[in-house]
Order: sequence, then structure tokens, then C-alpha cells
Amino acid sequence: QQGDKYPVTAAHRNRCTSWLRRLIEDARATIVVTMGGTALEALKQIEPHRLTLTASVGRLHEWYGRKLLPLYHAGRLARTQRPEAAQRQDIRALRAHLGR
Repeated sequence: QQGDKYPVTAAHRNRCTSWLRRLIEDARATIVVTMGGTALEALKQIEPHRLTLTASVGRLHEWYGRKLLPLYHAGRLARTQRPEAAQRQDIRALRAHLGR
């Protein structure tokens, strides 16, 4: 633990990869939304991609036969990196995909 944060270790990520893949497949998800850079990086173990959070945020990308929407984490720390108004704009890509 670092202060009030619990960083995801490589071991954690490795143990969760098969469960995450199964969840995505069993849910027949048409879109996968990541919340933060750690989540985006974790998906590389399911299917490689070259996306980065800063360059790809708020836009839909083809990934694993689905759409992938990288978003910043909604926590307080992320709002210092990307203002709340920008994060709300990023979410509009999800709403547009869902037809709302």
C-alpha cells in the first residue's frame, strides 16, 4: 500500500487475466470501458494493443472483436490529470455507441 492507494502488481494482473477474459466473453460485451491506465494496460494480456490513455481517451477503438473505450479513472487524483468537464466529454462516446 502507498498512502491510500493499492497499486495493482503484475502478479495481481496475471491472476485476474483469465477471469477478465472469461467475463468479457461470457457477457458477450460489445464494448469494454477501461477506467485508468492500469486497466488499459491489463487488457494487453488478453489481446495486444498499442493504445495509451493520453492518446486514446474518449474514443472508441477496435479491440478483441469489440469496441474499447479508454477513460481516465473517476477518482480525485485523475481529476487533477484530466478535468471533470473533459472526463464528461469522454463518456459521450459511450453514450453515442449505446444510442443515448
